[in-house]
Amino acid sequence: MLKTHHLYYFARPLALRRNQGAWLGQLGIAWVSLLCLISLLARIPIANAGNPFSADLHVGNLFVLGLVFYHVLFDVGATLSMVGFVFLARLFLGPTYGQVYLGQWWGIVTPLLLLGILNGPIFVRAMRVPFPTDSGLTRLLKALHDCVCASVHTALFVLLDRHYRPELKANLYAEARRQRFRRERLRWRNWGETAECNPQVAFLPETLADLIEIVAEARASKRRVRVAATGHSWPALATTPDLLIITHRLDKVTVNLDNTQQPLLVAEAGATNQQINDVLEQHGLALPFNVVLESVRIGGLVATGSHGSGWETPTLSDLVEAIEVVNAAGEVVCYRAATHGPEIMNAVRLSLGLFGVIYRVHLRVLPNYRVEQHDIRLSLDEMHRQIADFVPRHEAVDLYYWPYQKVVTVRAWDRTDAPRTAVTRKTWSRRFSHAAFAVFHGWEHAIMRHWPKTTPAITNFNYRWFPHHHRVTDVMEAIHWRNAIEMLKVSCIEFAFQLDADFATFHQAWRDAIEVIEAYAAQGRYPFNMTLNARFIHSSDCLLAPASRSGHTCYIEILSSTPTPYWQEFASAIALRWMKLPRARPHWAKEWEFIPEIEAFIGQAYGDQLQQFLKVHDALGVDPEHMFSNDLLDRVIFANPALQASQQHSTNCQLSTSKLSQGVSG
Repeated sequence: MLKTHHLYYFARPLALRRNQGAWLGQLGIAWVSLLCLISLLARIPIANAGNPFSADLHVGNLFVLGLVFYHVLFDVGATLSMVGFVFLARLFLGPTYGQVYLGQWWGIVTPLLLLGILNGPIFVRAMRVPFPTDSGLTRLLKALHDCVCASVHTALFVLLDRHYRPELKANLYAEARRQRFRRERLRWRNWGETAECNPQVAFLPETLADLIEIVAEARASKRRVRVAATGHSWPALATTPDLLIITHRLDKVTVNLDNTQQPLLVAEAGATNQQINDVLEQHGLALPFNVVLESVRIGGLVATGSHGSGWETPTLSDLVEAIEVVNAAGEVVCYRAATHGPEIMNAVRLSLGLFGVIYRVHLRVLPNYRVEQHDIRLSLDEMHRQIADFVPRHEAVDLYYWPYQKVVTVRAWDRTDAPRTAVTRKTWSRRFSHAAFAVFHGWEHAIMRHWPKTTPAITNFNYRWFPHHHRVTDVMEAIHWRNAIEMLKVSCIEFAFQLDADFATFHQAWRDAIEVIEAYAAQGRYPFNMTLNARFIHSSDCLLAPASRSGHTCYIEILSSTPTPYWQEFASAIALRWMKLPRARPHWAKEWEFIPEIEAFIGQAYGDQLQQFLKVHDALGVDPEHMFSNDLLDRVIFANPALQASQQHSTNCQLSTSKLSQGVSG
């Protein structure tokens, strides 16, 4: 029991550090910190003033003695090195460890200051355990334990690096890997706080071998496995009661320049948009379109068919040239457009994770280019009159409507060779302004939630202060211009509609949303407090993409802060109107679970495409037991009521035809 206890706490510093070097420097920090702590404790005597040994009898000595008893049974060498350091410090600095030289005031301030400076980073790292399973108080106590015992821990690491006790070193590093790799009793919740789960085990893999090991464990134990990234998908796509993979440490990004005419971004599933953009900038490249947020991760973006804005651009999934997946057999399959053909690729590119665990994606990228971006304000009537002519004339167009206004902001951009006029996205002033905006906006939404009648006045203020640009900037900056939004928690529904020549479906969908917004406001209810947004893209080849139809597609989304009263009722009222429009489909990554009859609607909306997706999935045999599914996907994909009804109808027709043939033969 004691050995297990020590093994856990000695391995914690290893688990919290990704770089295991520089132990000598850490040892110096640990020993100086120990000296500071003993020096403070030396001010507390535990003997009478008349006792000739009172200078030696103080709490500091008891503290060192306690460290010895606590650690000596686990490792004598590291414990003796700590005792030797304390003995030498006492020999040179005296029984009070320098307190007599510092005086009353400085004897307290100096050690405390040094302790804070030297241990601050270590303490923060110990507190900020990724995806913690302990309470805040437990993490605080463990962090204090790590700091107090750092001298013995680090002394042992120095000895281990010098071939001391190789078996113990192997055991410690195995335990450290277990702590980094596995989380038990973890409660996972997505960003919008709309989905959560308590998996039996959560994993934080760092390599492809880790993914294979997890899938092997799931297969052996007959448990399901799902994958989570930053959690910006609103529905319960990632939830599972069994095994959950969190991909944050699978974040390596490179660029494949073997074919200079078609460079490829090669990114592990956990790489964020920011990491991807940083690497692409170094090579003078860029994704031609992307989502607004930079904190989201590429595996989830591809798996859910996330999109950007651009009249001739499809979804991010369509940029996938190759995708590496670990299937249910634990095999690593690299699906490539050149070898697997369009039918398979159109199912695998946007798979909702049902073909296996995505390890790495290869995306087509372009040389970086500049765009001229300009924002204009139009009345709602003017927007409706001009939009059908305006959108096709520009590379990308976005629409933004603020609550309870009579105007809309139209943002458009086009390629240009003009020199840049905008600042880069990495300036400190930009980061500070976005952070300040997020804090201020958070206060605003707290006020609107508690006093809903303030919503029109506050949103009117936000509309008037919304930045309007006319600038030349890199396409990457034009895409990721709204960084502050990822610091806020919001609710969001989004539907896609196939565009007709006169934009009639768009006009109806937009008016439906405005009518519901105004109807709720007339009742004194304000569930809408952020923005109504529209984007226009080209069709997607992916079978399960909302935009998987010929021609162009309009995506319309509506956002409010989380939590906002009446949100689900309000969002459902809009969605039910949208669901009556031709060729409407919800965006997989946004909220849709609570919408009445949504599962049957999805089955009807995708129809033959969903059946074709399942045909490819089953023919490849990548997951015959549906190990990579969960309850939500079972209902929507594998047991969709509309799909079952269609299959039953097909079976009945076949039976009727067979009976009719028999009757004719008779």
